[in-house]
Amino acid sequence: MEAELIDCPLKNENAHYKIDFTGNCEQAIKKADVLLLCNPHNPTGRVWTKDELHTLADMCLKYDTYIISDEIHCEFMMPGQHYTPFATIAEKGNRYCVMTSASKAFNIAGLQCANIFAPDPADHQLIDRAINIHEVCDPNMFGIVATIAAYNESEKWIDELNELIYNNYLLLSDFLEHNLPELKLTTMEGTYLAWVNIEQLGISAEQFCHDLSEKEHVIFNPSEMYGAKGYIRINLATSKEILTEALRRLKKFVSESYTRHT
Repeated sequence: MEAELIDCPLKNENAHYKIDFTGNCEQAIKKADVLLLCNPHNPTGRVWTKDELHTLADMCLKYDTYIISDEIHCEFMMPGQHYTPFATIAEKGNRYCVMTSASKAFNIAGLQCANIFAPDPADHQLIDRAINIHEVCDPNMFGIVATIAAYNESEKWIDELNELIYNNYLLLSDFLEHNLPELKLTTMEGTYLAWVNIEQLGISAEQFCHDLSEKEHVIFNPSEMYGAKGYIRINLATSKEILTEALRRLKKFVSESYTRHT
């Protein structure tokens, strides 16, 4: 039997995304058997607050909706932001599991090792069956060793990585403001993925990214991949030099291809 996807769009208020608790969110949870939560959120860069997560947990408890919380970006925080694991605020009776991995923050995705935390022992058998069916049940031994080292010995790496990403975020923000003001950067609280509005260019994000790749050999992700329109996603987990060159090519592409709106 195929699953039915129920969309639950976020609200965008002045380039800052929020969960629409007074609108579509409760109706979606009421209809759904499972809520897929992204905490922190990709691609908008939101870091959900304790209050937001508590409200979400209460709604899911009310309608007996199971929560699957994807927290793979939890190590990436902008200054002043604080990540709240869903498990720390889950109410008694909440049905949920939390998924994490060291693969993003420590660049070890090729070792294929991840974690699933589920408080209910009955869920363990269902999870075990699912990962066996899809043949992802046996972790890579190198991945286990690397994960232990990442979590126990690599705080300095995370601190330096977050500083690099924050500086790249400031670089991107300043560049767009002074060179491409028609492109609007969403406020970024976490992750390493910037969410940029290109609606003023009057072209789909998918076409924009295709043309940019073809003409300038720069690859960004179009928002159609994430069920949205009018945005591109830019990966900031790179060097200042690479990002600067990508932005130079982006400016050249926009200047040559679109009517400027300043």
